[in-house]
Amino acid sequence: MFNPSMGRVMAAAVGALLCMPALAQTPAATGPWAKVPPLSTACYQGTDPFVARLDAALTAVNAARTRQQAANQTIEDEYQRIEPMEMASRMQQWMMSNPQAAMKYMQGVQAVGEDFHAKSPAINTATMRFSAEEKDLIKRYQAALKAAYAPAQARHNALKTKIGTPVEYPSVKDPGTPGWAMAEEDVIMGELDQAYAALCPQWWGATAPIHAWLKTYRTWLTQEWVPYADNLGSQNAQTYAIMGTPSASWRATSAEEAAIKYLEAAQRLFAERREKPRCSAGACTYF
Repeated sequence: MFNPSMGRVMAAAVGALLCMPALAQTPAATGPWAKVPPLSTACYQGTDPFVARLDAALTAVNAARTRQQAANQTIEDEYQRIEPMEMASRMQQWMMSNPQAAMKYMQGVQAVGEDFHAKSPAINTATMRFSAEEKDLIKRYQAALKAAYAPAQARHNALKTKIGTPVEYPSVKDPGTPGWAMAEEDVIMGELDQAYAALCPQWWGATAPIHAWLKTYRTWLTQEWVPYADNLGSQNAQTYAIMGTPSASWRATSAEEAAIKYLEAAQRLFAERREKPRCSAGACTYF
């Protein structure tokens, strides 16, 4: 990412802001994105291996980012230990010895600064929009689920009122509850399961809103956010090399950060699914 501390080099050498040449972009099918599992269409979390795959992918990508950040920090620390006057001297000497490369370098500096000022408002706006859209998507799903449950919930409340169980209680099951009432509640729990099963493909299917939104978010991250973030930090490796700082292992972590954003969003959304059906193996529970 953009490193304000590097401004002292250009201030001393040529009085300009430091940035860097664009790095090659990581294709979506490689690097950290290769660890991202395909989205699930299962309705329940409890038996879905996708949950564990998401966790494993997030752990792996986080670990890769941490390793690269540590390598980058070692290089940055060595760079920061160079005295300002020495830094200016090295920059001036390099520019005098490499006039054509110096010209391209300064053009890159200017281009990065212009790109930052031109694109940052749109990137920030899009970031806030995606955050708001995710929250709205969850609200819409919860409202749709509530509406789908409404008939069975009304019947359940009527049953509780009929036998004197407070409506706020989750279940009528109690040692003193008549058997017929518990049997009727089981039927109602089955109706809730049916309502959920009918709604599930409308939200968790491959062409449903959850998948569609995550696909749009991933496209924006890979095609807009990563190139923008890479470009802001792209001058670092060249600047370290000019200063004589070992820089071969320096690399932007934008691709990892984008994959993490996507995986975390997928975790939040897919956590909205039910853990399991209310009724199974001849037994039902309200929860």
